[in-house]
Amino acid sequence: MKTLEEVIEMQRRILMTANLPEDDTTTSVGMSLYYLREYHRQLSEQTLQNALNNLNQAIDRYNEAVKNLEAAENKYKLLAEEAAKRMSAEPENKPLNWYQLQAMIGKPIWLELLGSGKGEWVLLTDVMKDAWFIYRDGVEINLNRTKLGKTWLAYRKETNAQK
Repeated sequence: MKTLEEVIEMQRRILMTANLPEDDTTTSVGMSLYYLREYHRQLSEQTLQNALNNLNQAIDRYNEAVKNLEAAENKYKLLAEEAAKRMSAEPENKPLNWYQLQAMIGKPIWLELLGSGKGEWVLLTDVMKDAWFIYRDGVEINLNRTKLGKTWLAYRKETNAQK
C-alpha cells in the first residue's frame, strides 16, 4: 500500500503532466477522483498478482508432494515385491536342531547318517531325555542326542544324500 506522501506526490505529478494548476479546485477534485480510480486499479492488479503468486506457490508445493508420493509408492511397490519373493521362496533345508526335532514328533524326517553319504525317510516316534526314537523298516531305533550333528542329521526335506 502507498503512504499518504506517495499519494500526494503522485497527484502532484499527474497535475504537472496535465499542465493544470495545483490550486484549481475543480481540476484538483477531478484529478483526485482520477487518481483514486488509478490507485484502486493498481491495488487490484497488485492484489491479483499476489493471489496469482500464492496460487503458483501452492501449485509448486502440490507438484512436489505428488512427486514425493510417487517416489514413496514406487519404493513401497519394490519392497512389497521383494517381500513377496522372500515369502514365496522355499526356506532353506537346514539340519534340524534338538528343539526343532521335538516339534516333529509323529512326523517324517529325512535322516542322514554322516560319513555314509546315505539318507532315508524315517518316522520320529518319541523323545526321551537324551534320545530320539525313530521307526525305520518296522524297527524302532534309538538316536543319541549327543551324537546329533556328529554322526547323524535330521531334515524337514530330502537332501542330495543317496537313498
